[in-house]
Amino acid sequence: MGSYQEAIMHKARFIYHTENPYIRTLQRLVLFFALLLISVSQAKAQVYFPEDMKQVSGKLVDSESGDIVPYAHIINQRVHGGTISDKNGIFSLQADPSDTLTVNAMGFKTMKIIVADYLKKNKQLVVYKMNPIRYLVGEVEVTGKNQKLDLYGVPQGNKSKVPIELRSDDFNKKPHWTSAIFSPLSFLHYKLNKREKNKRKAMAAIITEQQWDKFKLVYNRDIVHNITGLEGDTLDDFMVYCNVNMNLYYSATSLEVDQRVRELFKQFKAEKMSNDSISN
Repeated sequence: MGSYQEAIMHKARFIYHTENPYIRTLQRLVLFFALLLISVSQAKAQVYFPEDMKQVSGKLVDSESGDIVPYAHIINQRVHGGTISDKNGIFSLQADPSDTLTVNAMGFKTMKIIVADYLKKNKQLVVYKMNPIRYLVGEVEVTGKNQKLDLYGVPQGNKSKVPIELRSDDFNKKPHWTSAIFSPLSFLHYKLNKREKNKRKAMAAIITEQQWDKFKLVYNRDIVHNITGLEGDTLDDFMVYCNVNMNLYYSATSLEVDQRVRELFKQFKAEKMSNDSISN
């Protein structure tokens, strides 16, 4: 930074030795914006010290039923790391007072925790209420394989799988970039309209929920118990360990899940033995 500032000062001295008034004006503008850029970059720079870190602890519950929200992901966006709430919905991690934590849980809306607000409460454990996601379920129709005919004998088209409440006002699927040229108004409405964005978020949540429902058929507490023989708190601890390290797609088969659980169980036992030996 020192050599950069010296170069700017050299430029400033050169300005006053230039006789052409237009060049001097242009050089003054360049110098002004360069100094402004340096001041802004220095103002944005923020240093974090370990002694400034604070312990943030909380308990996650359902805002409607009051039930606990276990195994939720609490992420610190600044460091791109975080933790997971335990079976009782309790979590704890260290964060800087200027940080903001993001809480994600299956079936609930994303929640933000501002560390500065948490510190103002002056409590060791703060209860946070998460709002569940509600989905609109449309009517169910049972039809034959052949397309229906209307009164004029014309086959009807296939119905959209997207609920009518969540269909876009402009496109029936994600528009191609060429739509910005041929249908600019519709394209801008699709991209910028808040209602359209909320529809897409709701559809993404529905798809994730459906994928999770399928995945639970091959990966759940009972299946992990049958593979490992674990029970009680040890099984809960291992479930948390699996959720963090599973790294499988929702479309994984029961064989793939079985192999991955056995691999993680070996790692879990090895780490536990290592921790026990250190504590002893």
